[in-house]
Amino acid sequence: LLISHNPNRLLPTIKSRCAKLNLHPLEENTVASLLRRYRSQLSEKDVKGLAKICSGSIGKAINYADNSAMNCYDDLCKIIYAKSKFSIAGLLAFCDAAVQNEESYYLTQELILKFLSENIKGCDNVEALGAAWDNTVKAFDSTERLNLDKKQTLINVITNICKAI
Repeated sequence: LLISHNPNRLLPTIKSRCAKLNLHPLEENTVASLLRRYRSQLSEKDVKGLAKICSGSIGKAINYADNSAMNCYDDLCKIIYAKSKFSIAGLLAFCDAAVQNEESYYLTQELILKFLSENIKGCDNVEALGAAWDNTVKAFDSTERLNLDKKQTLINVITNICKAI
């Protein structure tokens, strides 16, 4: 079994010996059903929320459930939807929690990008959110490559998203 996210970069001799099988994301109701089976302690609200934000991946949904991603995503949405009236103390507390360890930082990164991708669909100000997406990806990349302050990056990214929304 050969998995490739970019099959055009495979050598022709390899591609000629493979059968192509496209795997599609799971439906939300399928993810919800699997979450109820594997994480029965979750509330129905969390099951539906996780099924919505996991992009059709049960593995991602379980990881989100195990790492309290719904709480993180809800807190992120509250800050961003408050726009310029967000609580600075709330933003700082959110960013402090996000940088406690590498796993929570990368989870927060993923949820921020998920928020942007979900909200760009059907948005009135597509250009501003598209620019926010680009700036966010660049900021996360620069922070990683240059070993910059992750908390400050999150503060800057979320503040910029608040302005764009």
